[in-house]
Parts: sequence; structure tokens; C-alpha cells
Amino acid sequence: MTEIHLVATLVGMHFRPPAKAVLAHLPAEAQVDLIPEPDNPYDEFAVKVLVDPDAVPEDEYEALREDLAASGFDLEELLGGPFLQLGYVGSKPGKAGPVFGVTYAPELQPQLLSAEDYKATLGFDVSGDPLVHITIITEEAT
Repeated sequence: MTEIHLVATLVGMHFRPPAKAVLAHLPAEAQVDLIPEPDNPYDEFAVKVLVDPDAVPEDEYEALREDLAASGFDLEELLGGPFLQLGYVGSKPGKAGPVFGVTYAPELQPQLLSAEDYKATLGFDVSGDPLVHITIITEEAT
């Protein structure tokens, strides 16, 4: 087995309410799921990023409840629901340009589709912007 370690940006949270509020209360290293969307009509390399609402620590519930109130979402409804979409893996460098060591969806999606397994966790850069840390597990070439 071979492991490939990657870091990707998380984008589009403002299109996925209440993702921004939830992100503010998730710990670094919360497990996330990655779902390639090759049939996405806007981006054939799209990789959706999901989190189980149970990843929010109980001691964050009251603060999250307050943050959700302004957005029209209810904490109990959020916690009782299925996975929550946080956004997508970035498809290209942002306004700041390429970031050293960061991979983007066009490189990531084919690796995910051919991976034997993967692990993905939430992280944050020094500015507090969300990242996804990914370990892709593949069979070694023989």
C-alpha cells in the first residue's frame, strides 16, 4: 500500500448555509467525507466536502445555536439531519494565486476515484481559512 498526503482548500461555504457557522465550531481534525461529482454541471472535477453534524463538540452547542439563529437554522434540526455539506475542494488557485503544497479538485478527483481508500480531516491555515487534509491509500505498483 502507498499513502499520498495532500492538502486542499475548502471553498463555497457561503453557498451552503449554515456551513460557515458550523465550521466556526468544528475542531481541527474533524473527519470529513469527500464525494467526487464528475457529473456536476458546473465543474466536472467537483469534489463535495461533507461533515457529520455529530462532529460538533457538545460544549459548542450553545454558541452554535446562537450563530444559527441569525441564519434561520435550528440546532436540533441540524444535529438530527444527515451529513452537512461544508462546500467543495477548490478547483483552482484563488485571488492570492497558487499556494505551495495545495492540490486542487482537477488533480484530486481522479486520485479519489481510483483510490482504494482515503481519510480526510478538517484543518485551518494560519489565517483561519479552512483546509482539507487528505491521505489517499492506493495499491502499490507491482
